[in-house]
Amino acid sequence: MFQVVNSDNAQAPDFGAEPVWKVIIGGNKLSRGYTIEGLTISYYRRVARSADTVMQMGRWFGFRPGYRDLVRVFLGVEEGRDKTDLVAQFKEVCRLEERFREEIRRYARKPDGKRITPKQIPPLISLSGNLPPTSRNKMFNAVLQKKNFGGQRSMQTLVASKSPQLKQNVETVRRFLSSAAPQGLNRLGGTSANNDRSEFSAVVFEAQNSSLVQFLECFRWLETEYPGAGDRPAEVNLQIEFLTKEDHGIERWLVVAPQRTKSFGPPLKLGALPELSVKERHRSGGRGFQVFGEPDHRMTAEYLTGIEPGNSTLTKPNLETASRRDTHQGIVLLYLVRENQAGEVSIGFELLFPRNNLPFELGFTVRRKGEQIKVEGS
Repeated sequence: MFQVVNSDNAQAPDFGAEPVWKVIIGGNKLSRGYTIEGLTISYYRRVARSADTVMQMGRWFGFRPGYRDLVRVFLGVEEGRDKTDLVAQFKEVCRLEERFREEIRRYARKPDGKRITPKQIPPLISLSGNLPPTSRNKMFNAVLQKKNFGGQRSMQTLVASKSPQLKQNVETVRRFLSSAAPQGLNRLGGTSANNDRSEFSAVVFEAQNSSLVQFLECFRWLETEYPGAGDRPAEVNLQIEFLTKEDHGIERWLVVAPQRTKSFGPPLKLGALPELSVKERHRSGGRGFQVFGEPDHRMTAEYLTGIEPGNSTLTKPNLETASRRDTHQGIVLLYLVRENQAGEVSIGFELLFPRNNLPFELGFTVRRKGEQIKVEGS
């Protein structure tokens, strides 16, 4: 009745010798291309980390003369530690194949037209979801081209560490805030789902998309990783691309600079702008900071832009917070930090993107010959 098929069991059903009517149980071997003649019902609970692994199970949906109406597949919807929805995963992979087929049609030769090769037009692989096309070691020539940041948070910690770049970042912040509309000192927060009261004071500004893009373009990052003025983390490049080219629906950005009762070292004066307090934060191994923000600030920011909450939820906002909620605004949590009271100020920030109506996509293209390949950690 039952047959185990895996690398530890030498016995395997011989479909050519006789009819096989069994329940076949297995793991990696069974899910990685092992073909079962007459397969009708499958129970699948394996969580995959790449699209090609999921795609290997596509034989379930092939044409089966005489009994295709009997084929059934049962998939888990809360599998593994992350409670993965396998039904959603398989939908994502089906969309991937359809989109890739559409992309390949670009290579079709038109009547009396010139022959087009993939070398001339590298294909763009668009993913509807979070699964990469394949494992990381097979994607050394892949370049992430686009990403939908809707409903996501982003905090980059590899900020500049040397004096000229630190001063440039301070000046970049000054220009950014000077171009924004000041909203004064606000008392933000309220009561969380577990009935904890959390409020903080913050200097608030209202900025345009174009101002944030200019801020991201001018900001300087850790010199050992990004030595040039135009060098920046790939994630930041994608954010700039997203903000300038996609119909994301973000109408404005609320810049929230939480203030401390006592500044760590002297507060920072940025021309005619209000003084901003500085907090204590430390780099990890002389590289990036461990963290900039605080959970209470993030909880309030999530409420302000209406994105999916993290570990806690602001259920009862105070009046000032409730009046500033807008699902078409992004949030910039802005932090000024020092490692010691006499040290120079480093700028840290976290971006929270509101949800949008765009499909969630990751777009990959291929690296052209001669382009530099940067290996992380090298």
